[in-house]
Parts: sequence; C-alpha cells; structure tokens
Amino acid sequence: MLGTNPQRRLLGIKGATGVAFDPTDPNASRFWVASNNTTLFDATPSLAANPPTEPVPDEYGHLFFTSDGGRTWQSVTGAGTLPNVPIESVKGDPNDPNVLYVGTFIGLYKSTDHGATFTRDFGLPFVKVTDICVSDDGSSIEVATYGRGIWQLNRGAGGVPAGARGKGDLDFDQKLDGFDLLDLVGALGTGNASLSYPPEGDLVGNSNRIDDADLAAFLSRFGGRP
Repeated sequence: MLGTNPQRRLLGIKGATGVAFDPTDPNASRFWVASNNTTLFDATPSLAANPPTEPVPDEYGHLFFTSDGGRTWQSVTGAGTLPNVPIESVKGDPNDPNVLYVGTFIGLYKSTDHGATFTRDFGLPFVKVTDICVSDDGSSIEVATYGRGIWQLNRGAGGVPAGARGKGDLDFDQKLDGFDLLDLVGALGTGNASLSYPPEGDLVGNSNRIDDADLAAFLSRFGGRP
C-alpha cells in the first residue's frame, strides 16, 4: 500500500494481514486492509535503488481503506482512537458497512461509524488478537488471541454486558499479592474506553469499569490464588 505525505514522498507499508469488504458493495471496490509491519519504506523513484525505512508514524497507522479497488488508499486512525500498533486481523459486520472489528497487538477495537472513531470493547485482555469471526447476523463474534485462548462475545440479549470478569492476577504470576493490589488501585476509575483499563482487575459489577467494588472483591481474596 502506498500513500503520499505533505513532503510528497511516496511511502509504503508491507505486511498485509487482513481484508474486510464492504458488504453493500457488489463490485468489491470498497474494502479495508490491515498491516502488522512496524516500519514504512520510502518508494520515491529517486530512492528506488536503496529505499530507506522509518517507524510508522501515528498519522499513517496500520489500517487503510480504499473506495476505488485499491488505486488510492486512505489511512484510518479513528482520529487517534485506534492505537498505532500492528494489526493481525480485521473483519466487518456482514450486514452493516459502518461496523468494523480490528484485532491489534493490544486487544480488540470496534468502530460503528466507518472508522471515524474506535472503542476498545468487551473487556478482553490486552493481548494480540490473531483472528476474528463474525456471525452471519452480526450478533456474536469469536476472537482468537495469542496466549489467552479463544473468546466468544455476544452482542445480543443473551450476552454478558460487562464482558468476561477478571481474576485479579494483574501480573499473571498465579498469586494475588501486593503487586496486583498496587496495579488495581492505580487503575481505579478506568473503564474499557481507556487504554490503561486492565480487564484482569475488573472482578465484579455490571459494567466494564474498575471501582471500589472490585477493590473490595480483590481484598477478600488477597493472599490466595486467582
């Protein structure tokens, strides 16, 4: 994928990891492409013999959209709400072209406004999301992660509004100790819209948020195993 920046340099990124087509486009000319590469290459003709590389800047990102079959591309950053990290998977809702799921190296992100903004949903761990499967009616999705198993997330009435509950083991050492307590206290007041929200510390309640109830639940288990 290639694009130009204000200096008119021709910059490109490799490592395409997923494609999501607009379900309402019979010509398949509108689609999204994601990348897991951490560097750009400079494809300016004068540098073609030895193209230099540079880190992917925030304004470039790792998600791109085309409306003309790939002749031109638009970087999609969600106005800064989609983190500038590698992306392993991207899937759209089969019935809604505005809904997009993005599996990044730090969790699952979702857009309901065609990439204008993204939110981190469902209380999934901050782990690499390697694949996403969306049901035909869009009511549930399955998410594969690197190291934390496979999760099913239900959007309908039968789902769990607060997502999967954590166990309090924020440093994943199989014991609930002072280190976990310090991390949980530091996260008080955060919710799933915050990049600093740790789902493993969200033990109880009906919302994806770390609050006093989670602290009380942790203290009742302090010193034990998760």
